[in-house]
Amino acid sequence: MRTLLIDDEQQAISALKAEIIYHCKDLDIVGEARSVKEAVKQILALAPELIFLDIQLLDGTGFDILDAVKGHQVKVIFTTAFSQYAIKAIKFNALDYLLKPIDAEELVEAVKRAEAAAPQGVQLDVLKRQLDIIRMGDKKIVLKDSRSMYIIKVAEIVRCEAHGAYTDVFTLTEPKITISKSLKEFETMLEDYGFFRTHHSHLVNLHLVKKVDKADGGTLYMQDGTQIPISQRKWEQVIRLIADK
Repeated sequence: MRTLLIDDEQQAISALKAEIIYHCKDLDIVGEARSVKEAVKQILALAPELIFLDIQLLDGTGFDILDAVKGHQVKVIFTTAFSQYAIKAIKFNALDYLLKPIDAEELVEAVKRAEAAAPQGVQLDVLKRQLDIIRMGDKKIVLKDSRSMYIIKVAEIVRCEAHGAYTDVFTLTEPKITISKSLKEFETMLEDYGFFRTHHSHLVNLHLVKKVDKADGGTLYMQDGTQIPISQRKWEQVIRLIADK
């Protein structure tokens, strides 16, 4: 199989390449890449059948690469130093991975499974969402009002509501926290963690939506009991994003 190695550490690429040359002689290494931009260029130019893909790169993630080359049929073996929880997510989706430092016997077995498998497709999107949730669960931010400083888990933020130059932040564990930042600043800060601006005054955590009601123009029912309006122009996008969660 035509094989591409993607990792931001040259030492890791060299070590993997040596193991493949010695143990997996049926693989034809056609290229290497150390960044998202370079990897996308190599995949489009070389059309590999198999890629060894590091999840976390300096300029992005392996999923940024997969998003950029959607439509290209390719088999993926993840190489990762991620936590056991992320590995469980990979295994749950029947995808293959090699934990760094890579063991030769595990490499051989992973390549055998890749040779017998079909190219991965939809389940990569499922895995990405699961890893986003894992990453969000560990992420914390610091919020300061006029009297206190709060250390809040991003996963526990239910919604943010704009009030002029101020934003009210509502969480599962704290009462309303009013911060002297605009809602746009919170949108920029939280959009990579599953938050979406459903209305000009409301930014919500889509992972904490309990119910969607189309009545009255569209309403989200959140886990804290609040009801959030959906602007008409955002309705289809909100529904699509929630369906993907």
